[in-house]
Amino acid sequence: MAGKKKTGGRNADNAGESSASPLHLDTRPIQAVKAENDVGQETQKLDTQLAKCRAGVAWIDLLKMAKRLKFGVYNDRAENETERNKLIASFQKAGIVSMRETSAIPIIVDMKRLRSGLTLSSDFTEPEKIRELDLVDRDEIVVASGQHRLSALQKYNQSLEDEYAALEKKREKIASLKNVTTEHVTQWNEIREEMGVILGKLDNIGKWGVIVYNKTLLLAKGDVLASHLSRNSTLHEYKETEEEVLITIFRQMLAKFKDPEEEGDPDEQATLCLHELKRTQEKNARLQKVLANDSLCVLLATQLLRMGLHFRHRREFSVTWLAKSMDVCMGVFVAWINTRCTTLKRLASDEPFPDFKTVEKLLDDVEQGDEEAQKQVKKLRETIEGYAEEEEGDISIWGEVLEKVDSQARETFRDSQKSLGRMTPEYVMQLSTYREGVLAVLRKTWLGGNAGQGKDNVIIRRLDSVMARVLLVLTPDVNADTAPEPLLGGMMLDYAWDYFQTVKIGIAEICRWFEALLDSWKLLHPKVHTMDDWSTVMLNNIKNDPRFRDVDVRPEITNIIWQYRDSLVMRLNNQMTKVNRRLPARPKDRKAFDIMAAALPDSQKISSNALEQLVGSRRRATTPHAKTRSMMGETLKVTGMMALHVTSWDWLHSSLKNGNRDILPCINAITMENMYMQKYRPELLRDGPIGALRRLLEVCLASRATKQQVYVNGKLVTGKVWKWWDDILLDASQHDTTKVTQSIKNKFTVNQHQTQEKLALETVDRDIITKTVNSITNLALSKVTGSSHSDLSTDITRPLALLVAGMQLNSSRLRLRHLCKDNEAMFDVETQVEDLQIQLIEGVEDEYTTGYPDDSLALEKLSEPATVPQEKSKGKGKAKAKAKGKGKQKAASIPSDDEASSPSPELSIPASDNTITLPNTTPTPVLKSGVVPKPRPVPRKPRQPSPTLVPDSSDNDEDTAGPSANPPQGKTNADNSTKESAGDLGASQPPVVVSDKGI
Repeated sequence: MAGKKKTGGRNADNAGESSASPLHLDTRPIQAVKAENDVGQETQKLDTQLAKCRAGVAWIDLLKMAKRLKFGVYNDRAENETERNKLIASFQKAGIVSMRETSAIPIIVDMKRLRSGLTLSSDFTEPEKIRELDLVDRDEIVVASGQHRLSALQKYNQSLEDEYAALEKKREKIASLKNVTTEHVTQWNEIREEMGVILGKLDNIGKWGVIVYNKTLLLAKGDVLASHLSRNSTLHEYKETEEEVLITIFRQMLAKFKDPEEEGDPDEQATLCLHELKRTQEKNARLQKVLANDSLCVLLATQLLRMGLHFRHRREFSVTWLAKSMDVCMGVFVAWINTRCTTLKRLASDEPFPDFKTVEKLLDDVEQGDEEAQKQVKKLRETIEGYAEEEEGDISIWGEVLEKVDSQARETFRDSQKSLGRMTPEYVMQLSTYREGVLAVLRKTWLGGNAGQGKDNVIIRRLDSVMARVLLVLTPDVNADTAPEPLLGGMMLDYAWDYFQTVKIGIAEICRWFEALLDSWKLLHPKVHTMDDWSTVMLNNIKNDPRFRDVDVRPEITNIIWQYRDSLVMRLNNQMTKVNRRLPARPKDRKAFDIMAAALPDSQKISSNALEQLVGSRRRATTPHAKTRSMMGETLKVTGMMALHVTSWDWLHSSLKNGNRDILPCINAITMENMYMQKYRPELLRDGPIGALRRLLEVCLASRATKQQVYVNGKLVTGKVWKWWDDILLDASQHDTTKVTQSIKNKFTVNQHQTQEKLALETVDRDIITKTVNSITNLALSKVTGSSHSDLSTDITRPLALLVAGMQLNSSRLRLRHLCKDNEAMFDVETQVEDLQIQLIEGVEDEYTTGYPDDSLALEKLSEPATVPQEKSKGKGKAKAKAKGKGKQKAASIPSDDEASSPSPELSIPASDNTITLPNTTPTPVLKSGVVPKPRPVPRKPRQPSPTLVPDSSDNDEDTAGPSANPPQGKTNADNSTKESAGDLGASQPPVVVSDKGI
């Protein structure tokens, strides 16, 4: 029996597994492990250190000392009206309890300021024995927190005084009466009682407990303890806001940035600090989304926060606004702010520079045509632009003047913000006014009465050179194409953000040139913040591209986008708006994405498989030089290969374990994006201005990339060539961009702005019509059967198609007249009706319904005039006058600047409008399938009498030209051409001529 096989069984299987497996489970007792970042322990440690800095408690008259109290030194929390009102309600309902630990106000005082002999109590257990705080001076007192308590107390005190004054007036009125009744006496006594109660509340209302902390001990090791003391995390009444948490993180990042003992790049140190602090925060979706954007947080913490309250209390430090705004434009917005901060740091440089009077004289000589002065001024401009990072000055010196400088900008450019930076006579004149105002502010704030001490005082001499640089930078260069812009401030931040949002669709397309996964990433990774903001992804891809070594091209790319924002980028924005209407929409959810991926053509599936194999081979590589993202040296040419080279998707990360789950969807997304962009991008780039924009970016990138040597026709050629991930090459005729850029004049810019406004109106109208169509098609009575999944009935889709055609016609007419600022402008149905690409579904006929009239006869019946009885109009006389020739219609011409726009005609219904005639040509319904339904083959029926129409407020428009519009003679204009969508947008804008043609 030795040769008999061992049969299966539980013991046999277990024995086989135990003998075959070399692994063992760790059965030792589990030991407690302390968390790396224990927030509770850290808070307890700080509280213990704070207790050692506590000097005692006292009381102050909060109302009398309000002006001496300085809030926001260590936590400049903005005042919240809701929190203040809660405190006022608490005062009214439960009274004021000021001598308590939780309601006392912490203050930071140098013990030398206390008057000798003053003894502070240790706590509030005996409120009657607590002494008033007595200082030897009247300097400011730093308050850690309590601005809401002071604000609420001031408002509550004012309300009591107002109430007392109102009662006093009533009492005086009763006292002035000659004959007093019993009711007057009763009212008098009630008023006296109420006034007594109010006086009782006002007695010592400002007496408030304070906790005194020793400034010397508190700040011995920096301001960490002071910042902890200023936070409201322990006060459940207030609760620490998201902004306070964000500012606390930014202050710690700024401390790392400014620490001289830290080695390496300061920005990198601040970023590392951010990553450490981010792990300790609560899982707040909005806050985590903001903290995931490194470039944004570093900018806010190390640049804007250092320039004081002018930026600190703006929306750029609001977690809610930042989280909502991370979509497309935040990256270029941050990069643009960085370039403007660099300008401020260069202006504040400590490097030697001529004084203000010398620069002023040089500029005067330049105006007189002095060539030597022109050379010197040009050299000084190049000196400022050429300052290295270590030669730049401290940006914080602008904090005390930015508020006034920004007010000067808002006042000067309030009516001409659309022309900022253009070399026009109007803007140059306004820039001159702004420059003089800024210099006056700087001179008054910095120099004051010490202007004559500049030769002896180092600080004054340095500030004088800063003013000289400001004078030079804000003075236009006659040889430049653009004029200087105002200095960075609140107005410029608003202007830049609004303009980026205006060309958002164009910027989104530029971002797609650098990243193939933008449209699909959030579908595949909804909880990952890698691609929250598209332009941030674009700039990060440029920064991390292996083709750049120790070179940051992001400022140059941002400057190109900003410089051509109102011309080339606007043109791209307008063209992409039209493209998005024409092309089918991209997948909106994961289910639609998976369906589209499964339906890929065989050729595209082969490309996806090749990309997947390429990713797999790189991930399996054992040597570091082979496990790289760079595709520049890859000999195997695969479609979409360069998309893996530039993407922010870390496809080499070790956390990607399951290929079908983690890798294949992204590979399919690249293939699908490559298919989608082939439908429109080659044609788009053949447009002159758009091709020039792409060429400008291409030249900028290629000039800063590393050199690459190739072997061509038996020769070695070394050069710099930029390769896009989509492999689309521009035509050779588009390589020279000077023809396009030099022809960009004001007319081209104005045309692009007008086209953008027209497309914005079309988008609004398109959304309204689409919403109307969806509302009708979703109704249960629109279906063939009672089922919600039934098809639409042709009895609905046919008149719906006519309704859509009519809405498109009328909305086109309204838009034209709105843009022309003329309610009587002529409109041609044949040439001026815009197709808004409204998608309609083809209906299904009910085979069990009979008795339909013949379509041709039905159309004849509708074409017959229908007489509607109508009352006489009050404007009959005016209608007759117009019929005689006084009310002739005008062509769609644009009035000149000095000619006022035509007033809106008075609405009147003449007698000739009683007859309503349907146009001879009916708009053809546009169905989603592209098929026009055939008329029903039913027998003719006897003609029925013409229908009687109910009087309606909307009449046929006699200003509509073309073969389908034949207005009766003498008819007056009676349409409301500026209602609905066109009338709601920009009704006060100047007259424009709409044109979307290129250069």
